[in-house]
Amino acid sequence: MRNAARARIIAFTWIGLIAIPSTSAMAANSASFVKVDASTVGNWIGHYGADGYNVSQDTTVKTPAYAQINLSGASNYVWSASPSGTAALQRPENPSGRIASTWYAPDSFFIDVNLTDGKTHQIALYNLDFDWSIRSQTINVRDASTNAILDSRTLAAGAAFHNGEYLVWNVQGHVKYEIIRTGAFNAVISGIFFDAPNGTPAGSLSIPTYHATLANDGQNLKETILTPTNVSSASFGKIVSVPLTGDVYTQPVFQSGVNIPGKGTHDTVFTVTNLGVAYAIDAYSGAVLWTSSLMPPGSTALVGVFTTPVISSLTNAMYVMVIGGNSDNTYTYALFSLNLTDGKPYAPPAVIGQISNTNTYVSGPTTASGKKFNGNLVSRNLVLNPINNAVYASFSAGGDKGPFNGWIVGYNSVKNGSGNLSQVAVWCATPNGNSGGYADGGDGAGGIWMSGGGIAVDALGDMYLATGNGSFEQTLVTVPYNGRLSTNIPNLKVPSGMDFGDSVIKLRPDSDVNQSRGDNPNGWGLHVADYFTPADQSFRQGANDLDVGTSSPVLLSSAAGSTAHPNLLVMSSKEGEIWLIDRNNMGGFNSLTDSAVQKVTGQILPMFSTPAYYSLSNPSPVLYYIAVSWGSTGDFAKAFAVNNGALSGTPVSVGTYRFSKPGSTPQISANGGSNGIVWALDPGANVLLALNAGSLAMMFFNSGTAANALPSAMPISGAFPTPMVAAGHVYVGTKGYLTIYGLH
Repeated sequence: MRNAARARIIAFTWIGLIAIPSTSAMAANSASFVKVDASTVGNWIGHYGADGYNVSQDTTVKTPAYAQINLSGASNYVWSASPSGTAALQRPENPSGRIASTWYAPDSFFIDVNLTDGKTHQIALYNLDFDWSIRSQTINVRDASTNAILDSRTLAAGAAFHNGEYLVWNVQGHVKYEIIRTGAFNAVISGIFFDAPNGTPAGSLSIPTYHATLANDGQNLKETILTPTNVSSASFGKIVSVPLTGDVYTQPVFQSGVNIPGKGTHDTVFTVTNLGVAYAIDAYSGAVLWTSSLMPPGSTALVGVFTTPVISSLTNAMYVMVIGGNSDNTYTYALFSLNLTDGKPYAPPAVIGQISNTNTYVSGPTTASGKKFNGNLVSRNLVLNPINNAVYASFSAGGDKGPFNGWIVGYNSVKNGSGNLSQVAVWCATPNGNSGGYADGGDGAGGIWMSGGGIAVDALGDMYLATGNGSFEQTLVTVPYNGRLSTNIPNLKVPSGMDFGDSVIKLRPDSDVNQSRGDNPNGWGLHVADYFTPADQSFRQGANDLDVGTSSPVLLSSAAGSTAHPNLLVMSSKEGEIWLIDRNNMGGFNSLTDSAVQKVTGQILPMFSTPAYYSLSNPSPVLYYIAVSWGSTGDFAKAFAVNNGALSGTPVSVGTYRFSKPGSTPQISANGGSNGIVWALDPGANVLLALNAGSLAMMFFNSGTAANALPSAMPISGAFPTPMVAAGHVYVGTKGYLTIYGLH
């Protein structure tokens, strides 16, 4: 079809797509761009059209019940009724057959789409320059009520258009697609396809917590869009940088299908800045859906937000830890719960406690032994335990400024009868410690900082964490717990003072609600069910400063285990050790040898990050480490296979890119066992990187170009930035911005 005259030889007037009337109320009109897809080409079945479709000039049409569709100003043309090659669309009634056809107009035409159910749906238009006319065209998505342009995309002339490209939007309400010829002959569209937003059912995709999952493994195995083929500078890059009030020290979180009153249903990314402003942002367009400003009760100034929030599907709320300053020179720690739909408080903020500007106790949790809450910097992440629906915050000290201890405080995420969040747990890592041999006089120390890492939670609700330098009594006694305070280990031996510095600890929620029984030295509502402490714990103290807890535990899947050790976790340290630990019997403390399943040394540099775990990697699961040297430079990315209860003694893959200090906590995106990509930030170079999960030496993407550069530096001072990957996009927080990367 070289021109309109030729097209009219076999063209006939457009009659219209099937229209289904509806009495549903009109929804807000919106369109957010999702992606350009030049890889699926004509093989749409199984990729698009699950809800409905219309392939130009094919006899089979499936129009969704929620859609009214009309086309004006166009005619039909068939290039070939039985073409070869994959550019032509599959016939829906016969996927092995194809048709090369189009709706066309010499200059422009409209496709009117009215979605009548008030929900957001994905719409894909297939653009095909089948006869290689070197076409180019622009597609405007207009608000059908106001005619305002909601989004505009231009397809350049060339091979991609000739082989077939999908433009994909998430749409709500009533819009008009305006297809405008900008080069060569005729504006063309070959098919329209309807799906749930981003191809996933509403609410089905969630990245609700730091490092993606409760296992703390950093993997999103539901990534159906990003592949090693399309993640390149040619097809992947920066979509938008959203300006924010304040800097982002935390990882963004994600929830699909959030219904925002008056604005429709959106896949939504949530973030909070250090100035206490929480944001809900459309995950694809970057449009701000709501903001909420947070200030702890009684505070006159904000100290900051350094904690990655956590989302609860049960309460449809996001929980945020905020630190406020007061006129009496005290700091207040408060837990906020915000409704996902509008950012309004789900319950009044729970005040955890206060400390003075000298880091001493004013109010808050205490233990039976009299140890008082004195953490002076909340650790980077909250965790929500789905077994008891409690949100837990962990605490450590900023810059090792004593006195301090490691603390965990838990609150029920569900409101009590008074409409408040009830405190359900208090736990201190070093309730009887005194300085712990630490040079700063840490009053027991044992901070839970884990270089920004999170507490891991298993399927039974047991929680795993690691502590830094602190008291640990090498005189062991039989654990006093029995009955209500349970452990799976008969005659478990624990330090006599119940101080757990430099340890990996399993905590179990229990039924004590307020220390009334007084039988738990560490607090109430949580107790030690098992632990691991390295044999050289005492050497790690003082000036040696060799924390175990500079990383956080990662729980491995059963695919990595053996008959003897089916449930494993991996832990790394400031010395660059890697331990495989049996979660069913963690080994406790042995002064002669590390009681772990396996210890690997000399293969990674010191860890100030957490590894990622690709559980479905073939031929075996793989762990990915990005460590750091003691100097200013970091290590290369390294991968270790783990199978049958053993870690490969040396890396199975090593990257060629050297990361800057402080290393990086990577993330994995994959579609099950395929299309594995390792995503990582290099804060020193201020770039986002994508590496081949099968061969780390292969880099797919580096954002260090003018078009893809982050708009500002990551706030790395005291922070450990981490990207988040969801629904074909990657999200990075920096000073004053949230940047969204995706296919373009």
